[in-house]
Amino acid sequence: MKVHTLQHASSLALSYADSALSISGLSSSEQQEVLFYKGRCFVDLKQYDTALVVFNQTIKSLTGLNQIISNYYVAYCLYQLNKLDDAEKEANKTIAAAGSNTYWIVKTYILLADLLIKQKDYFNAKATLQSVIKNAKFTDLKQEAQDKLLQVKVLESKNTKLKID
Repeated sequence: MKVHTLQHASSLALSYADSALSISGLSSSEQQEVLFYKGRCFVDLKQYDTALVVFNQTIKSLTGLNQIISNYYVAYCLYQLNKLDDAEKEANKTIAAAGSNTYWIVKTYILLADLLIKQKDYFNAKATLQSVIKNAKFTDLKQEAQDKLLQVKVLESKNTKLKID
């Protein structure tokens, strides 16, 4: 199930998750891990309401990296559902909970930039993305930030009242 989730074979992973959850004698930590991957599958399938329900069931009992990732996905799902204030609060919780896990901190800052873009706060979105580009050690996140920065610049130029000669 974990492999299928990570390979984005979400439908197959969900059926394995349901089978696993039906096994009697599954420990609480095993159930939580299955639910964690089930939540990620729902995100891949863009079923954000369902993913939120699953992540909220597990988030308090998970620890370590899975808890940080769950926090991120709660914020991400809220963003996708256009619940921007709640998404921002959850993103800030993720950053606080991530501690020294810089990958998920940077990933969350990119999500915060997405929130700013949606709110048409291009100035702060650019500043956030530029900071990620300057400081991030992860090439995939750096590239994601560069791509989003280009999009922000395009959006900003379309929404300016100034004429550029």
